[in-house]
Amino acid sequence: MTLLDALIAAALAAPAPGIDCHTTAEAGGSYEAECASAETAFQLDGSLSRHCDGSLPEMRWESDCAGARFDDPTYVKPTLWVAGPPPCPLVCELRLQVFNTDGTPGDVDHTTVTVHDREPPQVGGAALRRAPHGYRVECGEAIDRCGTEPIAIAAELITRGFERVAGACVAREDSFPVACGEVVRLRRLPDGCPGRSPRPPRPPVSVDSRGSRTFSAGEFRLKVTAGDGCGNVSAPLEVSASK
Repeated sequence: MTLLDALIAAALAAPAPGIDCHTTAEAGGSYEAECASAETAFQLDGSLSRHCDGSLPEMRWESDCAGARFDDPTYVKPTLWVAGPPPCPLVCELRLQVFNTDGTPGDVDHTTVTVHDREPPQVGGAALRRAPHGYRVECGEAIDRCGTEPIAIAAELITRGFERVAGACVAREDSFPVACGEVVRLRRLPDGCPGRSPRPPRPPVSVDSRGSRTFSAGEFRLKVTAGDGCGNVSAPLEVSASK
């Protein structure tokens, strides 16, 4: 192509005098990530937005995400921080507005931001400790990496030949729910509550050095699980009773 041909092509591509060079917005995306903490960061990219002469236009990002914040919404590649979930998953809209060469609003592009929480909480510190008249249920604590609320802790006592003292009657079950902080009374009795099936054979009872009958700490256990506001449930944490 000769120099004359290049000048003619450039003249044909240029906008006519008095006519603004309009822009095209390109927001990229959609953007999707697993939450890493109470806030999740996204690196946005509007670098494909163009004036008709090929230059980058001025732009502004907006989002309807709850608690959304940008390091600078006028950057071409800003960082967006999004709080959540819940809801699960968190899906919200991202809007990119570009401006014409004369500063008037130009093209708008839309895309979405999605934050998932698919990891369950972690449970630790649970214990079943000896207390006056029974064992105290200590559920410990549950930590959710994403800070998803609420976190519900459920505790269950698994028995092996023990019966739960409930008022004047002794209820025998293989397992039953217990409340965090509850003191559970357990004992062996020959008969269960009226109308219940007969007890199975008793497991062995250990004998200490003084000849006293004591229950083995391994014959019943506490099982604790935790669930978050996104329906994720932790793997059960089981601990034996401490003497």
